[in-house]
Amino acid sequence: MPPQHFKQVESAIHAGIQDYFAACRARVPGFVRRHFRYPGCWATNRAAFGLDLLRAPLNLLWAPIYVCIVTVLWCASLAGFQAARQWMTALPGGLTTRVQTQINRAIQEEIFADPSLKACVVARLEALVEEAPLDPSQQDALIEGLDRIVRDALSQLMLTRTASADITNTLLSTAAGALAFKKFTPGGFGIGLLLAAIWVQEQARRDFFLGDTLGGWYYHVFPPKPDAFEQAVGIALVMMLLSVVASFSGLLTDPFQAHTRLHQFRLRRMLNRMERDLIQKSASSFKPIDPYIARILELFDTLKAQISF
Repeated sequence: MPPQHFKQVESAIHAGIQDYFAACRARVPGFVRRHFRYPGCWATNRAAFGLDLLRAPLNLLWAPIYVCIVTVLWCASLAGFQAARQWMTALPGGLTTRVQTQINRAIQEEIFADPSLKACVVARLEALVEEAPLDPSQQDALIEGLDRIVRDALSQLMLTRTASADITNTLLSTAAGALAFKKFTPGGFGIGLLLAAIWVQEQARRDFFLGDTLGGWYYHVFPPKPDAFEQAVGIALVMMLLSVVASFSGLLTDPFQAHTRLHQFRLRRMLNRMERDLIQKSASSFKPIDPYIARILELFDTLKAQISF
């Protein structure tokens, strides 16, 4: 193929990719309105009834471990350890919930819908290059590259749902601590320790040898400290409750993120990164920041709890 002709074909392919993703971005507002606002939000999140009540807590436990491992691998890749990038791609982000599966399917059917990438590229080739059909090997490379990038990007996108559940739990714990106990408890760890302390103090007050009233005064000045087992029980009970809340947190967070256009922003950012990666023939570069925000809040909760107790 002459160099000039090759450049025309490459230009047509890139233009077709741009047409395809422009059409995808145009479908984002309607997708968000159908699936993340009411009444569609209920249809999206009601899939959480069932085994998601088990998968969501496991994802919450795995999420901080995943972020730590990915951070280490990312630093290793910057240091020149080439295998680290492959390990980052292969590392699972968690168990796939029914809600995530439903959203993934809807994204593929409604956002990555017709016109297909191949149709956009062929149309551009027909318009820009005379008698230059898309070579079968080029077709396969395009579709394979798109499939890989879509798979990786959707995996990263689903991490934001676990992160949103984490952040929701943090906000609910903070509100519960402020309203019920007049304490700043930014997370399940802190409120679990607080409940353990309150329970131990209440038990000590009831068992005080001079009676409840004097016991209440005495232990208000000299509060007893819960032991490690009592702290663990308090944290476990709170985490169990928050894990159930996490399964259905989308009923609260999805309409909020749709109204504030966070869903639209995230999906468009994902599409922009996918378009760039496909044109540059590079690995998926879409990495949302939500999981890292959730981990920072968890770290703050842990440090605050250690200082307070």
